[in-house]
Amino acid sequence: MNKNTSPGPPDPPGPTPPHLTHRIAAWQAAAIAGLRAGTWALAAMLLTYAGAFALPFGHTLTPWAALGLPAGLALAARWRGGRSAWACSLAGQLMALLGLGLPLTPCLLATATAGAATWVGWRLLRRLRFDNRLERAHDVAALAAVGPLCRGGLMVHRL
Repeated sequence: MNKNTSPGPPDPPGPTPPHLTHRIAAWQAAAIAGLRAGTWALAAMLLTYAGAFALPFGHTLTPWAALGLPAGLALAARWRGGRSAWACSLAGQLMALLGLGLPLTPCLLATATAGAATWVGWRLLRRLRFDNRLERAHDVAALAAVGPLCRGGLMVHRL
């Protein structure tokens, strides 16, 4: 080799093998799904804490006051993210209720009630042909009617 010549850049590697491309894509999809699930759970936890702090600590209505905000999130999660997002939002709500120091049985009961109420609300919205773009007056009316029904279902269970 002459002093005035350089070896040049190395040859680029060959194309990525197809099986490796599929593995990388599957890993990325799993990572994104896990991140979304964690985001739904974290949002539900924060909303549960916000609802619980509306009442003094140790109040008998603490689990029920903490349900309103995350129940709305669970309904939106079921509509936008499917069953997995709905389950993650309910899991976040359960973790927050347990983190408040409440006994296990009321926490499980409150989370199950929120899950049932939001599932019924989601079924009603589907039956009413709700469109989440809210372009029609019918969609706004359906959402305005189903939201209080879900919250009312939570309150009836408390009685």
